[in-house]
Amino acid sequence: MERRFAAELQSRVIEPWHRRCWAWVRRLEDAPSEKALTGAIRANCLPNQTALAEVLRQYILEAADAGGQDALDRARPVILAALKRSGLEKRAQEAIPVPASPPSSESAIWKAIEAEWFAAGGPGEVRKGAIPLHEDMRSTVQELLSRGEGWNAGEDFVFHLRDPELQRELLRRGEKIKGHVTDTMLSDFRDLMAQQFYREGLPPDQLALEIEKLFPTTYKDRALVIANTETGIAYGVTNHEASVRNGVDGHEWRTAGSNPRAAHSAASGQVRPITQPFIVGGERLMHPSDPAGSAGNIINCHCLELPVLNDARFVPAKPWTGQPARELAREIIKAVVATVLQEVTR
Repeated sequence: MERRFAAELQSRVIEPWHRRCWAWVRRLEDAPSEKALTGAIRANCLPNQTALAEVLRQYILEAADAGGQDALDRARPVILAALKRSGLEKRAQEAIPVPASPPSSESAIWKAIEAEWFAAGGPGEVRKGAIPLHEDMRSTVQELLSRGEGWNAGEDFVFHLRDPELQRELLRRGEKIKGHVTDTMLSDFRDLMAQQFYREGLPPDQLALEIEKLFPTTYKDRALVIANTETGIAYGVTNHEASVRNGVDGHEWRTAGSNPRAAHSAASGQVRPITQPFIVGGERLMHPSDPAGSAGNIINCHCLELPVLNDARFVPAKPWTGQPARELAREIIKAVVATVLQEVTR
């Protein structure tokens, strides 16, 4: 995916920009004044913003799907093993800590589950007597597992990010990096022109020839660095969020790749509660490629975040596979109501 991303960035953004810069310099009769150079470059050599935004959007969302899928694939056996250890396949789940008052959980999924439950009037809709949600949820988890549904379903889970809130978060990052990439390209070109025009005294036609030589060298690896970094961030953010939303309560940092940084190797094996960051090279990172980290800690990082589960009570009855939280909550509440009705009619 990173190489496809880099190739498309190169063919749709960098190479056309290179040709545009070259054509503009060829048309110049005299060099702009150094004071006017930045404005002249921005007016005549802006990279194609639409193409850049489209490429970033496509691969950010593709990387997000890959991150969510890997989180599901890694979490599923861990979750099923934890359920087996706690005996939840055979007996009712222990009380899940959901309040009998308006939602207050930190988890987006549990907030949505609670909201749907209370919006529907709670258990009063289907049975006499107020029984808290967690009492009915534990029976639902047991019922779904016994029927080979929920986390015990036979088919593979397929992750596809449709949650608009998380999509917006990732695409805001894409908009930010679009501006950064643009500014960097223009700044590099300005420095090149300033050096050739004002320091070395080359005329425009000679500078055009220099552009033909220098651009391929300057931008040879730029597209791949951007692709590796941005896919890593989108992958890492969604991978972490998928773990959180699926009830994983711990995470482990694990190095991967052929040449990890020394600080990342030193962090390998760290285990933290899912709400607490790792300490990596003196920085607090919630996951590999955490955008809150410094460039030196996240660029070209290939480390992994592995799930750790100590308490299966926080696992939702059905897995989050990228849908809006409220959509999954409706599915779960529907299953809860069905289980309650089944118990009532027995």
